[in-house]
Amino acid sequence: MGKAADMMFQISKIRLVAVVAIMVMAAFQTAVAEEFITVIWADVAVDETGHVTDVDVIAGLPDPILNVIAEKVSNWEFEPAQQKGKAVPSTTAVFTSVTFAEHENGDISITVDQVRSGPRPVINPPPEYPEALRGDNIKGSVELQYTVMADGSVSDVKVVESKPQGVFDDIAVKAVQGWSFKPRTVNSIPINSLVRQIIEFNP
Repeated sequence: MGKAADMMFQISKIRLVAVVAIMVMAAFQTAVAEEFITVIWADVAVDETGHVTDVDVIAGLPDPILNVIAEKVSNWEFEPAQQKGKAVPSTTAVFTSVTFAEHENGDISITVDQVRSGPRPVINPPPEYPEALRGDNIKGSVELQYTVMADGSVSDVKVVESKPQGVFDDIAVKAVQGWSFKPRTVNSIPINSLVRQIIEFNP
């Protein structure tokens, strides 16, 4: 694995809030109680100075909401990717937590927080809970480390930690081995990326 595979983005810890009119939630076509939280991917292009040059929000939401989220993400700053000691343009996917909160005056605030960044899943069906264990009501989790290759495939899947140990390991590994991703790019060239992820199992 080359140096490019080890490059990881560090996103500034910025909490961004935008107040939007009630018409946005009307476009959402659903009633928001006091608070609604969802998670959304966004493809982000970053220049050699760390500034965002393009944002593509991956979500089936109305345009007014997508525009608000994209505007917030576009104001984030990244640590630029490095290639041979030089800052270069790059792209990554950002996994965000988006909170919609309704206020007493009827306005809706949208808060966008960064969860993690890296390659974006294209095909990632969750592993199936084993039927043999369903009657025992066993819950668990498996933390995996794997490499997303430049072609989007997954390699070198390893179990970092699991609870209960050894119960869901093989199922989690097999599922992730079949996933595919949109890889990160550095200077327009797809690169390998190291990823850690926790997979939950519930009956």
